[in-house]
Amino acid sequence: MKPYAMIPIVECGEPLVPIPDSVFSLESPHPYVTLEAPYGDRSPYFVRAGILSLLTDAQTYLQTKQPGWKIRIFDAYRPIAVQKFMVEHSFEQLLQSRDLAQKDLTQHQRQALLQEV
Repeated sequence: MKPYAMIPIVECGEPLVPIPDSVFSLESPHPYVTLEAPYGDRSPYFVRAGILSLLTDAQTYLQTKQPGWKIRIFDAYRPIAVQKFMVEHSFEQLLQSRDLAQKDLTQHQRQALLQEV
């Protein structure tokens, strides 16, 4: 088990807010959206309000050192459905790269490949 998997996820109750593209440079199109990951009614560029505040502070500081530069954001909000989608997508890519068929895998092989993903 990966070390981070042992840390429980606890809802903090802080709202998710959009990252303004007028302040930050956002990767567009977002790579997971291009793959049709299920974000529902939210964009992948949402973060907790406290995180946006910290990012904004960092952007403000960056402007004092490098006027005109923007922090580039590649990914942010990743709901469980998107995480599941990306695990399945990565698993399929790994199968293709090794010329394997999912139906032919033993349970042990499947678990080993999932560990890699």
